[in-house]
Amino acid sequence: MRSNLTSLAFLKVQLEFIVGEMAREFQRKKVYEQVAQALEERIGRGEWDRVMPSERWLSVDLGVSRDQVHAAILSLRARGVLGVEKRRNVIVLETQVAEDLSKVVVLTSDDLQQASHGFLHCVDALRRQLKEVDVQSVAALGQKSPGRSLERLVAKFPGAVWVLHRASVAAQRWFSAKGLPAVVLGSTGVALESIDLDHHAAARHAVGRLQAAGHHASEILFVRPEWELEGVARMERGYREVVEGLGGKAVVMRYRDLEHLKLRVSQLLEKGVPLRAMVVTSYKAASLLPGWLAYEYGVYVGRDLSLICLSDGPSLAYQHPAVAYYAMAESGLSRKLVQRVEGTLKRQEGGSETLVMPEFVRGASVIG
Repeated sequence: MRSNLTSLAFLKVQLEFIVGEMAREFQRKKVYEQVAQALEERIGRGEWDRVMPSERWLSVDLGVSRDQVHAAILSLRARGVLGVEKRRNVIVLETQVAEDLSKVVVLTSDDLQQASHGFLHCVDALRRQLKEVDVQSVAALGQKSPGRSLERLVAKFPGAVWVLHRASVAAQRWFSAKGLPAVVLGSTGVALESIDLDHHAAARHAVGRLQAAGHHASEILFVRPEWELEGVARMERGYREVVEGLGGKAVVMRYRDLEHLKLRVSQLLEKGVPLRAMVVTSYKAASLLPGWLAYEYGVYVGRDLSLICLSDGPSLAYQHPAVAYYAMAESGLSRKLVQRVEGTLKRQEGGSETLVMPEFVRGASVIG
C-alpha cells in the first residue's frame, strides 16, 4: 500500500513538473510572438529605415530578454518580413503592410510654371487616363536630407502612388526605404521603377553631331549643374566615353546656379580660353547663355559657338537662334509612364527601368 502511495506521489510530482514546463514553454512562445507582432507593426509604420536596430537595443526598448527578441526576429525572417544583408537584419520592403492605392501624386523639384513640355505632356496623359492625379512642386526632392519634409507631405496623401520627377538619389532612397509605391520619371540608381530618356545615348549622339559639324572632341565643353541626379551623371558618362575614346580630353564645368555658371564662363573667357562648342544638360542654362554671351562678350551662339542642350524646355525652340536640343519623345514616354503607374496601382510587378530614345531637334545653334 505504502509502495503504491509512493508511486502515486512520484507521478504527481512528475506531472506537476511536466505541466509547469509546458506552461513555461507556452508563456515563452507567447512572449516572442508578441514581440514579433510589435516589431512588424513598427516596421509597417515606417519607424525604421531599412536596417533594423540591434537585438540588444530592441530588448531594452521593449523590456524583454534578448532571447525573446532573437526568437521574434527568427520568426520574421522565416515569414519573409526581414532579410539579412552583411550580417544585419534588414526590412524586406515588398512584404510591408499593403494599403489600398487610390490616387496618383506627381512630385517635381521644378517650378511648375517653367516645367518642360515633355513633363507637362506626361502629367496631362496621367490626368486623361486616371481619375485622381495631384501635382506638387517640392523643393525637398532636390535636397540631400529630404526626410522631414517628405514625411509631412506623404502623410497628406495616404494610399497614393508617387511619381517622382527630378528627384535626387537621397529622395529616391527615402521612398525606397519607406516601401512606398513610386515610379521615377527620370533615372534611378535605387530599387524603384523608372521611366526615362536614354541620356547616355543622347550625350554620345550630341558629341557626334558636333564632330560632324567640324569640332574637335577636345574643344567640346560639357556644362552641368552640381545636382546629384542620375540622369545628369549618365549624360556625363556618355560624353566622356566618346571624347576620351577619340583620344581627347574631357572638360566638365559644374555650377551651383545660373549666377555661378555666368561666373565660371566669365573666368574662362577672361583667361583667353576660346569657347567653340558646348553640350549643356539644363534647358535653363541653354536659355540663358545665348543672350548673355552676346550681350556681355559679343560671342554669338550659332556663329562663334555651337551649343546643344540635352534636355527640352518651354523656350528653346523660340529663341534666336533656336537651340538644338533633345525632346522628350512625348507620346512614347507618356504612354509607358501611364502603363507603369496603372500597373503600380494594381500592384503588378514591372521592369525596373524603361529607356526611351529622345528626339533630336536640330535648331540653329550648331555651326556648320
